[in-house]
Amino acid sequence: MNSGQPTELTAVTFNQILAYVNDVEKSGGAFQKSLRIHFLRNFTIEPIAPYLKYYCYQAGIQPILSYSDYGNLRHALLDPESAIVTSSPDIIILSQYFDSCDLEAQTQDDTPGLVALALEKTSATILVNTQIPDLWPHLVETGPESGGRPRFFEDVNRSVRSICAAHPARVILMDWERYIQRVGAQDALDSRYWYLNKAPLKKTFLSHYAIDIARVAKVLVGQVKKCLILDCDNTLWGGIVGEDGVSGIKLDKNEYPGKIFYDFHQIIIGLAHRGVMICLCSKNNEADIFEVLDQHTDCLIKRTHLSGFQINWEDKASNIRLLAERLNIGLDSMVFVDDSGIECDWVAKALPEVTVVQVPKDLSQLPALILKGQFFDTLTLSAEDKTRTLGYQQEQRRQNTAQQFADVEEYLASLALEVDIHECLPTEIARVAQLTQKTNQFNLRGRRYSEGDITRFVESDQHKVMVLWVKDRFGEYGLTGAAILAHTPEGVEMDTLLMSCRILSRRVEFAFLTQCIDLAHRSWAVPTVAVPFVPTAKNAQVKQFLDAVGCVFEDREGVAWGLITGLPNTPKIQFIQFKEMGR
Repeated sequence: MNSGQPTELTAVTFNQILAYVNDVEKSGGAFQKSLRIHFLRNFTIEPIAPYLKYYCYQAGIQPILSYSDYGNLRHALLDPESAIVTSSPDIIILSQYFDSCDLEAQTQDDTPGLVALALEKTSATILVNTQIPDLWPHLVETGPESGGRPRFFEDVNRSVRSICAAHPARVILMDWERYIQRVGAQDALDSRYWYLNKAPLKKTFLSHYAIDIARVAKVLVGQVKKCLILDCDNTLWGGIVGEDGVSGIKLDKNEYPGKIFYDFHQIIIGLAHRGVMICLCSKNNEADIFEVLDQHTDCLIKRTHLSGFQINWEDKASNIRLLAERLNIGLDSMVFVDDSGIECDWVAKALPEVTVVQVPKDLSQLPALILKGQFFDTLTLSAEDKTRTLGYQQEQRRQNTAQQFADVEEYLASLALEVDIHECLPTEIARVAQLTQKTNQFNLRGRRYSEGDITRFVESDQHKVMVLWVKDRFGEYGLTGAAILAHTPEGVEMDTLLMSCRILSRRVEFAFLTQCIDLAHRSWAVPTVAVPFVPTAKNAQVKQFLDAVGCVFEDREGVAWGLITGLPNTPKIQFIQFKEMGR
């Protein structure tokens, strides 16, 4: 079966991890992406390497690790010859351990100041950890005799959380307090190795730490799941609605086992609010399913939460494939949950790209199932995330309307399309970074950027970052396109061109490219803009688009460099209105 099923960390031993890492490194690996990860640390963190490599290698990511010296961490950020500067890391891990027996020595490594300096000096995504409180405090910890130890850790952790909240997507919390709650102090800390080697963290703790670092790495390289597909009977409720009726299924906010399914609903609703597409795929009568959604008093999932559904008696693999086509997303961005081992096995074999998760035999584990799987991680939430379900429902109405027109031109004109194309504003940087991390199909080169990278481009005189907003008579698509132009000694190059699949086939891509090329001509007085196309497993339609606008390609070391002289050829786009939407 597809290995999307979450597994306990203890299921893999340290020797198995070492063997896997060694095998990958001996074979040379087949990595989709490499990331430079630098540890800015005040203790021995090197033992985390095999764990971090293991979790990254499993995701097809090659982590290139480097470490600062134990000395002054501030100096490491300021020294132009230091490893943290010369390696230009994608991720900086500010990894600090404060010893409760020597609090005075810890204050020299000011966490807020170090984060501020890292934000200023680098474009990396910064990971910062909370501290583990004193595990053996006095019964009474008040007055000057206490030494201020509990208050110290409270203040540090409050400061760390405030820093992360102030810089979403750029500064990410590594919650050591939560790790120690999961594994317990006995399996987390090693006093002997702390005194001998300044290495206080045990293997189990390091494994949890490495998992969260790898989660950030996967988001940065675009490994993001977008759609949760759910079976219904014995998955969203206990029992079979066709046999038990709406009143007979187990779904209840108070009583066992219905309370388990009710809590599962709450997790799903939370994912929907974070922009995850929720779909149903059930062998059932459609009327029975929607009777539950519409009439059951404890059913939290409603039609308004759904981006799509396939409720019929066809095989589920075919139905999932159809959902992917209608939503215009890849199968590898889907997670499918079902109680039936037979159905799970069939989908996993027929659609190996889909992550398949079976409802656990111990139903009490169901509510946390998706969260433990960590399938839908993101570094920030945008306005588009929060309205994504509405957007797909609007798209369904567009498709229904399209069927009323025999002529494509008439249909496109009926949409009353409006676009707003302008240089990226500071408030739009996070969304542009998110688009680079999530967009796969219409993506010129598949490059992934952090919020720090986009900030650097926006502030550079040699770059232009353009964004595209779209709306029509059915509603707003939001910020759904981005482009980065780079002025180099060789000329002007289209570093990035990407658009959400939701707005393709409306010809706004032609309007957007034309505006970007025009900006390049006006900004740098160049006759030609280079548009290098790097093929990926999913972006073939970009090449078709560039062919359509008259790009002339030449091969440069395996990269198809398209050259656009003047403005590109565009089909009729007079039905598109260019407006400022007040962003």
